[in-house]
Amino acid sequence: MSLNWVAGFQHNHICAVLDPTPFHPTYVAGGSWIARRIDLPSIDYPNFRTGLNMQTVLDAQHFTIVVPDRPHVSRPDGGHMIIRPKVAVVDRTQLTREQAVELMKLTMVAGAAMHAVLNRRGIDIWRINYQDNGNWRPELHVHLYGRAKSSKMQPYGYFLTIPPTPQAFKQQADLEPLNAEDVAELRAEIERLLATEKYRNF
Repeated sequence: MSLNWVAGFQHNHICAVLDPTPFHPTYVAGGSWIARRIDLPSIDYPNFRTGLNMQTVLDAQHFTIVVPDRPHVSRPDGGHMIIRPKVAVVDRTQLTREQAVELMKLTMVAGAAMHAVLNRRGIDIWRINYQDNGNWRPELHVHLYGRAKSSKMQPYGYFLTIPPTPQAFKQQADLEPLNAEDVAELRAEIERLLATEKYRNF
């Protein structure tokens, strides 16, 4: 069963309820927004909170940085990490100021750590792609995809190629995830960065 959010926005008040029907917001004369339901095929969203094994890289106050056991990008091609909120929200507009600041800080230190650590470990990372998707599960989580110059499946200079649906992803052969030694070094580098002057009072 797919889970989609239906929200109503009127007179600067926001309410949201969980509902199985997809929606598009519609503007109404008088300056308010309402939810307009549309019929779309039901999607079997993978359960990112309970259905996948994750290695924990860092457990922060509001978010957790993890490495999925079935990555979108393989280790040789650059690797894959995810930043997940501890309390689910639809998207970043629902974050508090404190949560938003922490999310930005974590994307910065996680990206810097991926670049430094994976290059040291023989993966020629040239860039990190940061993607807030939520297409398979309408819930905030930020993907960090390493882009390796020597990548075979995700060639240097091209957009990432990821299966378009959860079903297609399930049928794809398993890709090599970042390993336990990678995770340990990533954790140490992130903790080191968080203790620096730049991030200590971020």
